[in-house]
Amino acid sequence: MINSFIALRKENGYALLLSILVLSTMLTIGLTVTSVITTQVRLTRRVFDAMKALAAADSGIERGLYADFNGTFTGSSIDESGPPKYTVTKTGGPATNLVAAYAFDEGSGATTDDNSGNDHTGSLLNGAGWAAGHSVNAVSLNDGTQDYVRVGASADFDLNSGWTIEAWIKRSSTGSQDDIVERYSWDLGYGGYAMRVGNDNLLYAYNVQGEGFDWCESGTTTIDAGAWYHVAATFDSATDTLTCYVGGEVKGTKTTTRNPIADSTFTLKIGAQGDGSAGNTFNGLIDDLRIWSSVRSQTDIQFDMNNAVSGTTTLKSVGSFGKAQRSVEVNY
Repeated sequence: MINSFIALRKENGYALLLSILVLSTMLTIGLTVTSVITTQVRLTRRVFDAMKALAAADSGIERGLYADFNGTFTGSSIDESGPPKYTVTKTGGPATNLVAAYAFDEGSGATTDDNSGNDHTGSLLNGAGWAAGHSVNAVSLNDGTQDYVRVGASADFDLNSGWTIEAWIKRSSTGSQDDIVERYSWDLGYGGYAMRVGNDNLLYAYNVQGEGFDWCESGTTTIDAGAWYHVAATFDSATDTLTCYVGGEVKGTKTTTRNPIADSTFTLKIGAQGDGSAGNTFNGLIDDLRIWSSVRSQTDIQFDMNNAVSGTTTLKSVGSFGKAQRSVEVNY
């Protein structure tokens, strides 16, 4: 009886051991199959996402990049180290519709370069100088000496169809007119545009035609002394609308009945009145000035506000997970 019991226990032990071995083998096989399936699913998803990113880039990003930037195509790549993304890079010439851009980073000398690539060099007149700016350096003006920056006459500044003007400014005093960027003629049949701070400390933007003008203003938002402000203005000829921005926010709009017909013989004045008098010069600092021959969106203006003018022109475009999203590495 005892021998039979011992034999039975051995048989049960062998059966249990065999069952454990079988279950362990099945579990190992199951985990291996699961791992293989998971890996294949992930690989398939990566390939699918990469295909979507590629399709997005081919259908949207490259087209947008070429539309906004007149440079040289320098390459593309697909990166799968993280979320799959497709990158297109171009470097070279000026952004489309960017007429002039001034970083004012020279810090010395009597001229300032046009960083747009359009060669609209500015001349510092009547003692205009330099100072630390919002980004690197800025042009320093004092209205007591009638100093300003003059840019030579060019048809590029005949912004009849629409325009955007943007700049960082820092006033030294309040209660007087501070002209920022202006170009106009009072002659009958001509006109132009201007952006200035009035003696009430509000931002104004003007459309001038003949001897009349329309304007927008910054409502209750004043431009005080001793602080940096990003100011911008746009004119949309399609809707006949002037819009004033301070700090990237819309502060005032105005429907205009005047369509400026520019006189190509007039110079552009930075920090002085736009007509022949060159009066009411700016008292303070002007930095990172951009002039566009198109209407920039609020998003564009906010981007420019947060990115200084630069002489390097590199654009990078990235598509990820099928969504076309463009980013600018180095701005103008």
